[in-house]
Amino acid sequence: MSGNFNQPDRDLLIELKTEVRALRSDIKELKDVTTDKSTDHEIRIRRLEQWGAMAIGALTLVQFIGFGYLLTLLK
Repeated sequence: MSGNFNQPDRDLLIELKTEVRALRSDIKELKDVTTDKSTDHEIRIRRLEQWGAMAIGALTLVQFIGFGYLLTLLK
């Protein structure tokens, strides 16, 4: 630091610098946690979408089988 600052100003600047470093660290930690949660949600949503698609496919198959069975009954 330059010698232009008196001691109270210098102490204040050092304290502010320390607080800014702590704040930057907290923001980085928050960003990391948010990214982890976002990734977790994306994985869970993708899994739900896959299960939904499989369920729709299974229901469609059951409908075709049921329709085919009804056609054999009508013959």
